[in-house]
Amino acid sequence: LAMEGDHASIEVREGEVMSAASRKQTGLDALVMLARQKKGMFWLVERNTPCPRTFRHPGSSLLLELCRQVDEAVPR
Repeated sequence: LAMEGDHASIEVREGEVMSAASRKQTGLDALVMLARQKKGMFWLVERNTPCPRTFRHPGSSLLLELCRQVDEAVPR
């Protein structure tokens, strides 16, 4: 993913989010930062190399936590 002033990556294997990282953040912090972006560009790259696993949660609980954190940041 490329956005103004930074770039990031999300590794997904067999439907599970394995890791996320930007220049400044890793894990859930990186996903939250990415979810808050208003614009950017992404592309898909197929890789067969091993990747570190920074998430141990099932996809559904990871998605719920991501939504909770993004939602809390929205002023009401």
